[in-house]
Amino acid sequence: MYNNYEEAKSLAYKAKSQIYLRMIKVLPALGLRVLFPVVNFINPKRKAKVLDVGSGSGLYSFILREKFQCDCLEIEPFLSNYYGNSEVVKTQIMNYHLSEKYDLILLIDVIEHFDIWEAKQIIQKLKGSLNADGSIIIKVPNMGSLSGLESCFGDLTHKTHYNLISITALFDELDLKPIRVRGVSSNFKLSRMMMRLLALPYTVFLWLYLKSHGCSGVLTQPSIMMELRGKN
Repeated sequence: MYNNYEEAKSLAYKAKSQIYLRMIKVLPALGLRVLFPVVNFINPKRKAKVLDVGSGSGLYSFILREKFQCDCLEIEPFLSNYYGNSEVVKTQIMNYHLSEKYDLILLIDVIEHFDIWEAKQIIQKLKGSLNADGSIIIKVPNMGSLSGLESCFGDLTHKTHYNLISITALFDELDLKPIRVRGVSSNFKLSRMMMRLLALPYTVFLWLYLKSHGCSGVLTQPSIMMELRGKN
């Protein structure tokens, strides 16, 4: 299934990287937090030691290096890095021996590409490489949101789909405690904005229905982000 994955994604990533590269070098960190909702959620400590698993084109590691002086190691088996990051290991995370501890581990749009058993193995492995006060930050498409269905089902390499209930149950089974949970929108794109506007009646209905059944804190944005730490 992954044979043509890099080829299919590379043109889009390459085109965006030329624009993003210039923006990141010029804009202050605060501006990047506004433009890239994921960065705003990550909110890293300066000079943190970061492991970026499934780093894709290298966007987030580049931002963390450029604006927060973080020490980033990237693991990315399929896609090309377009940001000039040197610390990139081109392999699957389960094939890589983790010999160091990290303050922050990123799994941004990664675990949906694996079945549930593989995802559990990956997260268990990464959990053992956290510093005592370290955390894992995970982002997945939100199957519980109408605006998240495009991300969930628009990529044939996605093997598992999550909503807030199922992903919370997964981490509870792995003895990980969410310390922050938030719905996150995608980077700005006009078509996505129009889709969110069209989905607004459904979003309101869903919120009212679930609230009437005692469910609060339901996420309706296209992606779910969580910061996780071990329960012990």
